[in-house]
Amino acid sequence: WKEGNEKVKIERKAPIWCMAWNPSRDEPVEILAVGDWDRKLSFYQLSGRQVSKDRDLDFDPCSIGYFSNGEYLCIGGSDKKVSLWTKEGVRLTTIGEREDWVWACKVRPRQNFVAV
Repeated sequence: WKEGNEKVKIERKAPIWCMAWNPSRDEPVEILAVGDWDRKLSFYQLSGRQVSKDRDLDFDPCSIGYFSNGEYLCIGGSDKKVSLWTKEGVRLTTIGEREDWVWACKVRPRQNFVAV
C-alpha cells in the first residue's frame, strides 16, 4: 500500500466544481477536463500541464461527463441546461433543459444516453 501523496496540483482562481478524465485510449496523452466557477472549462495532461487555453462559459459548470469514445462531453450547470461539447471544448447543442441548475449529468457507458 502506498501513501496518497500529491503528485500534481492544478490550481484555478475559482473553485473547481467538476472534472472528468477522457476515457479514450486513442489519445496520445491522458486528458482531464476541469470546470470551475470562474465560468471556465480547461484541459490538463496527467503532468498538470494545461493543454489549450481556457474556454469561457456563460454559466457555472456543475457536472462534466465524457461519452465512452472520448470525442464528446456533456456539461450541466447554472444555465439549467445539459449541453453537448466537443473534446476540445466547443459547444455543439443543448441536450436538455431543466427548471433549476443541473447539478449532475451522467453518460451511460457505451451508449448515447445521458441521465440528468
